[in-house]
Amino acid sequence: MMHFNYRSFLFSLCFISLFIGCLLRCGPHRPTVWGNAETGYMLTYRCNKGDILHYSSTRQGMNSSERRGRSIENNNEKKFVFQLPDRPMKIGDSWIETRQDTSTRTDTTQQTSTTQIMDRETKYTVLAEEIKMGFSCFHLKLESTFSTEMSGTMMGMAISNEGEGESTSEVWFAYKKGLLVEYYHSTFVEGTNAFSGQMSSTNPYTNESNSALKLMVVSKVL
Repeated sequence: MMHFNYRSFLFSLCFISLFIGCLLRCGPHRPTVWGNAETGYMLTYRCNKGDILHYSSTRQGMNSSERRGRSIENNNEKKFVFQLPDRPMKIGDSWIETRQDTSTRTDTTQQTSTTQIMDRETKYTVLAEEIKMGFSCFHLKLESTFSTEMSGTMMGMAISNEGEGESTSEVWFAYKKGLLVEYYHSTFVEGTNAFSGQMSSTNPYTNESNSALKLMVVSKVL
């Protein structure tokens, strides 16, 4: 007469469960938050708890405008923010996105209230996977054309703006770490500013800028 050995059965069941768990966690089909080569990779910002990211960032630009026969130029240096595409991607992928953004601005000190609408068309191209700062990075190129319209008031005077431009960006993003490693951006826009009232005028302008962002070091909170 055969006797059922519960101890052996439970041991075998635990071993099988552990083996399957190892396959799921360590095997070739291990799920990851950044995706895989079959379904595509997602670029999302993720920072480990306690990490401090140190970047060098600059934006240099030249504004040129004309008003009442005078030419005005202005150099500036600013910081910037980069927004990632919201879709999975593979090396060699290329796609076009269009979007419209509306923003409002109110400044009670200068008695200014404006609304701006921007229409943008951007071509994304995933060029390659490259090593930057020791990280595996997706190298993307973004080529955009855009138009802007602004209207509002300033100190009781109606103001408006129309412009068209183009921009180019190159991005290196460490998709497994969720880190933006390098980013270069250039923009050119030209248009007109219009003012009503006693200072009524219509003035052409151009704006050209170049931006750079580079990860310098990742440190830990002590």
